[in-house]
Amino acid sequence: MRRSDLASADRVPPPWRTESSTESPAESQTNAAHGDPDLVTLSGSAANRPRAYADWIIRESRRTIDAIRTDGKLPDWVHAARDIRRISAAIAAYARAQDGQLPPDLAATLSYAPDILEFSKPAARAAIYLSPQDETVAQIPASSDPQVLADWLRTHASYAYLGSATLTTTQAQNAESWILIHDALNQAYRMRLPEMEVEMVPFAGPSGLNAWGPKDWLAGEVPKSRDQLKTAREQPK
Repeated sequence: MRRSDLASADRVPPPWRTESSTESPAESQTNAAHGDPDLVTLSGSAANRPRAYADWIIRESRRTIDAIRTDGKLPDWVHAARDIRRISAAIAAYARAQDGQLPPDLAATLSYAPDILEFSKPAARAAIYLSPQDETVAQIPASSDPQVLADWLRTHASYAYLGSATLTTTQAQNAESWILIHDALNQAYRMRLPEMEVEMVPFAGPSGLNAWGPKDWLAGEVPKSRDQLKTAREQPK
């Protein structure tokens, strides 16, 4: 297993947060007194978490690391978060190559998707734009032509994109928008938070922020972000 693979798995954000935090000694001692375990991530952050959450995240972490080691199937929520992160990186790469202009759609970013071994072939790159559920049933064209695959993605990509070719990265980042891309709301993932179980959806913002949001929150935030990005297009570039 490559260290880069482990690092990639570790960068999948915890639910509703972009990175892990470290508790104060007093908080840790209080939680430890209740029998809650300490958790340490690959990035080195540490915290004491409720037993139910710890059991869930340990189980999911083991599934993720085993999948990476054996080239097996990732947990669906990890798969979706990885896709969102890589699509966000492809959007940023496209914008850098186009003097700050955002792509007209996700298909336009296909040739800018991260160039790593497992996605070196065009058809494999196209799979980044499919949710775990859709990837199991979609028939990606057996073509090495990026244009053929991009045309196919324009009608088959799973993830929603709120940007447009008339929007620059500066305008998008200046908008009060949380969301630039997100998974479909009908494909939310049942996840354990420290306090409860909740249906969560991965998303990325104009600044490259990758995070999770509760399905109900995202349902209200997506229309707001769409309107904010629309207003931003009218601002100076």
